[in-house]
Amino acid sequence: MNRVIAFFVLMALGSVPPGCAHQGNLRSGSAVKAAPKLVVVLVIDQFRADFLSRFKKRFLPAQSNDGTVGGFNYLMEQGAYFPQAEYNVLQAMTAPGHATIVTGAYAYRHGVPLNSWFNSEKGEREYCVQNSDYQLVGAKNTKSAYSGTAPAALMGPTLGDAVKNAGHRSRVVTVAIKNRAAILMGGYRADLAVWLEEKSFRWVTSSYYVKDGKLPGWLAAQNSAIQKRMGEEIRWSADGEGSGLSDDGPKGGFVRRFKFGSFDSIRSPLHADLTVDVALSAVKHYGLGGGDSPDILAVSFSGHDFLGHLLGPNRREMEELTVAEDRTIARFLNGLNKMVPGGLGSIVLAFTGDHGIPPSSSYLKERRVPAGYVDHKEMIAYLNKRLNSQFKNAPSRGWVRYATNFNFYLDHSAVAAAGHDREALERALKAALISRPEFNYVMTRSEHSRGVYPPGLYGEQAVHSYFPGRSGDVVAIPRPFFIKGGTSKASHLSGYTYDRMVPLILAGPTIRPGIYSSRAEIVDLAPTLAWMLGVVPPALTEGRVLSEIFQQ
Repeated sequence: MNRVIAFFVLMALGSVPPGCAHQGNLRSGSAVKAAPKLVVVLVIDQFRADFLSRFKKRFLPAQSNDGTVGGFNYLMEQGAYFPQAEYNVLQAMTAPGHATIVTGAYAYRHGVPLNSWFNSEKGEREYCVQNSDYQLVGAKNTKSAYSGTAPAALMGPTLGDAVKNAGHRSRVVTVAIKNRAAILMGGYRADLAVWLEEKSFRWVTSSYYVKDGKLPGWLAAQNSAIQKRMGEEIRWSADGEGSGLSDDGPKGGFVRRFKFGSFDSIRSPLHADLTVDVALSAVKHYGLGGGDSPDILAVSFSGHDFLGHLLGPNRREMEELTVAEDRTIARFLNGLNKMVPGGLGSIVLAFTGDHGIPPSSSYLKERRVPAGYVDHKEMIAYLNKRLNSQFKNAPSRGWVRYATNFNFYLDHSAVAAAGHDREALERALKAALISRPEFNYVMTRSEHSRGVYPPGLYGEQAVHSYFPGRSGDVVAIPRPFFIKGGTSKASHLSGYTYDRMVPLILAGPTIRPGIYSSRAEIVDLAPTLAWMLGVVPPALTEGRVLSEIFQQ
């Protein structure tokens, strides 16, 4: 009660600090009156909430004497900066993260709970953007994985869709090395989603966007420039101690050598440079920000995630990659300032990550922190052995048909053929998993259908994350720092702070710069941008308008 009285006293005195305003208390109508000509959403894949604070001293200054702007420091100093925004989810990863950014909704609404899932009725794995009704356009390798792609898995519209649905003749363009990032950010009505086909090392798209099946000429020109550099020797190195905060791996710097066009080359600063080259070419080709209607450009830096999985966030290479990305973002912002009428003064910039990452399990164990790896194949074998001892007529391939990201899928046809109750197998599967030291809680499909969830924040996150028919029959919640085993040294698949917290920055006209301690979730981004654009938020939006960031 005392806190409530204190709040109203502060309200009466006009002294409520930034971040304490509620959703309905919009500070002025200026944001609607001065709708931006271009909204740029910039995402870095696997960007921990503390990367900006840890390496801030190594970033370019916010502005130089020659009038050019910096990268991260410009965004932090000129924008409304929420250092610890959140995805309130059980499992943070690329596809659901990008979908949440542009829909303002969590997976239980937008329908993309995982990067891929198992269709138990069809008996096959499904990738979040695969769609055989369309073909890959622009790649020399016609046998590329998931050659047919589209945003069909999304269960609702994105910010770009909302703007177009309001009658605006807007352009919506998305760019990322990962196809799922580009496609999900674009939504249903994107003019173009572009990604890098890794085997041929060419920028490609889908016939979903280009009806004539031809790659746009400006994008083909980008590919021509890339092909001229194929096989080029590249050396990436760093000397000295850097920030002194990267304490994993060799001391005193590193040297990495690779060839242009190899996968290692997009686990380096090159990934951001290639992405920004295409993004700026798209601005020029479409004249983004130069029309009567607001345009949207969404860009995601995928290579940060590739290197993070390989090495973990405490390696010196990850620090140097972040510093290099700062320089590339500065080039991007200065390019926008020159190319868009009105410069950065007519642009709203939004920056965030799609998820974070924990220190690698090996790093933690060396420092006496409990951590470990969970091998899904070994876990499936263990679970099937347990289930076989309890249920007759076991299928030769096992009761548990598939597992991904701690989601376990039963063989529905085998369960039905054996005459067993599926819920009984779910309970047995849960008991087998919860007996393992790697897991804290386990939830089943049947429990979800009855509204029974794990306690506290786990349950809240489970509600936001579970999508029937795509999430597993049983979902295990690992202990902190217990990650999926495999080729990755570090991985993100949890709802713990290191995975769910990312920075969120909005910069542009009418936005009040500052560091905000108020709670912000990434579902708040889409409705805030929609409010600034003067359109109804995307249909599934459940976040709030970040009203505290607007100037009085």
